Amino acid sequence: VTNILDYLEQTAQRLPEKIALADDKLCLTFSQWIQQAECIGTAIALATNSTIRRAVLVFVDRRVEGLVGAMGAVESGNFYVPIDCKMPFERVRLIADVCKPIAAVATTAVDLKTLDQIEFDGPRFLYDDVKEQEADKEILAVIREQIIDLDPVYSIFTSGSTGVPKGVVISHRGMIDLANWLVETFKFTDKDALGNQTPFYFDGSVKDIVICIKSGATLN
Repeated sequence: VTNILDYLEQTAQRLPEKIALADDKLCLTFSQWIQQAECIGTAIALATNSTIRRAVLVFVDRRVEGLVGAMGAVESGNFYVPIDCKMPFERVRLIADVCKPIAAVATTAVDLKTLDQIEFDGPRFLYDDVKEQEADKEILAVIREQIIDLDPVYSIFTSGSTGVPKGVVISHRGMIDLANWLVETFKFTDKDALGNQTPFYFDGSVKDIVICIKSGATLN
């Protein structure tokens, strides 16, 4: 395995109808998660001429949409930068100035207004608009062949107490190794359900995400 998407695809093949993600408004199976991520990944790839290894802003809170958008960014061959939907736009601007994103995936119209406020001029996608657009598996396959395990998969930014937020970039290999260690050490299986306690823009949430992807446990 060289790409965290490999684990998500393996789980979707094994448990296609199992609930993967659930919040108070929406739930998705593993097969739906993959399908929608491929649609978003295709949209990003087409809008950026298949540019890879660049940052994609993904607006997240405690909702399912953010995790789908994150994997959509990864499908496009890029890495996701989770942005709190309630984050002051000045902080979003500072993060964007550092990571120079090539695209953004928004959950609500409010997120689009934040992108307007920071004068983001790259392609932007609203989850509801792109989640069911047609996926181009050929384009995604060509992109996947170019990605290696040391390529970035996500970047989470610090609180910025020194004035400018600093991004910590994690590779596919780091995320894969974390998934392997957590699932093998604590024996998580698809019979488990995880109650997410940490916002998706904090690094602690990655543990929940990778356990879900690797083991097939449901993430609530």
